[in-house]
Amino acid sequence: MDVSTALFFLTAITAYLIWFTFISRTLKGPRVWPLLGSLPGLVENSERMHDWIADNLRACGGTYQTCICAIPWLARKQGLVTVTCDPKNLEHILKIRFDNYPKGPTWQAVFHELLDPQTCAPGFPENGFASAFDRATEASLQRFILPEVLWRFKKWLQLGMEVSLSRSLVHIDQYLSDIIAARKQELMGQQKDGNPHDDLLSRFMKKKDSYSDSFLQHVALNFILAGRDTSSVALSWFFWLWSDEPLGFEEVDRLVYLKAALSETLRLYPSVPEDSKHVVADDVLPDGTFVPAGSSVTYSIYSAGRLKSTWGDDCLEFRPERICLGKDLAYLQMKSIAAAVLLRHKLSIAQGHRVEQKMSLTLFMKHGLKVNVRERDLLPIMELIRKESAGKWVTNARIDCTSEMDGELNCAIKLNGSEGRDNMVVAVA
Repeated sequence: MDVSTALFFLTAITAYLIWFTFISRTLKGPRVWPLLGSLPGLVENSERMHDWIADNLRACGGTYQTCICAIPWLARKQGLVTVTCDPKNLEHILKIRFDNYPKGPTWQAVFHELLDPQTCAPGFPENGFASAFDRATEASLQRFILPEVLWRFKKWLQLGMEVSLSRSLVHIDQYLSDIIAARKQELMGQQKDGNPHDDLLSRFMKKKDSYSDSFLQHVALNFILAGRDTSSVALSWFFWLWSDEPLGFEEVDRLVYLKAALSETLRLYPSVPEDSKHVVADDVLPDGTFVPAGSSVTYSIYSAGRLKSTWGDDCLEFRPERICLGKDLAYLQMKSIAAAVLLRHKLSIAQGHRVEQKMSLTLFMKHGLKVNVRERDLLPIMELIRKESAGKWVTNARIDCTSEMDGELNCAIKLNGSEGRDNMVVAVA
């Protein structure tokens, strides 16, 4: 190597280090490394990513900026990520300036194959859709973590989770193709037997506009992404929290306290813990953070539910009484399942079972939730109802219950007779 070449490289390295020193001082949050940015810390904490992000946000006052690619001309654009859980910033991104924060090209690149499967191959098991879908979403999260150039390189070489993603996409595509073909046959048969399907997929098929099978697959997969696991994941965390700290029911007939408990569960363990947006035009967030066009914004719902400034010093504790409830019916499915299970059964966590988060787009439990289920004896309650209502008109039966710390259920049964009769109250242990 001649002197001029050595001098050139030395000058370039020196200039880069000066630039890197300057930019690293302007960024808050996790440590930024030369070239790799904050990627090493993200990989190191990949098994506890949501808590790691929450720790960084807590240390930075609710918002920080970092880069996942510490290279000039990229670190302030495509490589820059603004992470926030500030409530005012969230309102700004998701409501006030919603048009400036679409999903963007990164999201489209990550999910393009999952949302628009184009492959098709026979010979896969018929009942493996759930496993294939879980593997696909887990691999998609890894694409969010890694720089695009890196996961595309892994895809090209078919390395790591990119292999399972490709196989899963084939399985998902085949499954959806079979579902759509079967539904078309069923709809043709309806014209003869008059037994109509009224689900969302059927409604799209019945419209006058003729949609392609590819479009219908896209629609079906979007519905699955939006609703397949969110309720079941929330209920898993709810039953775990409930078994850990048995609660008292209030106004069980209206399920008010139960809804508060479910809301508190979603505060601590939201089914979708993080989401990302693309910045279309330069903007300034309400807390004063400048976000340049072309960069990304990640808002952490997981961290927003654990802010001391919003929820108090006990923000990490499970306290349903803190929730102010509304009148909507969004929780109907979860309330119905939770009430049915807890009225009939006593749940306790299986000995030795570890409850951990699984790093995925949806906040699964890594090992599921293993519980010991004991049946509650409801015969005494039903017998008392039968005796007290003998020979009387009963238009409504109401049970008010309190769960004690030992797991026992104390209930008061109110039998409302016809108009003009007094309520009968029976206490049951």
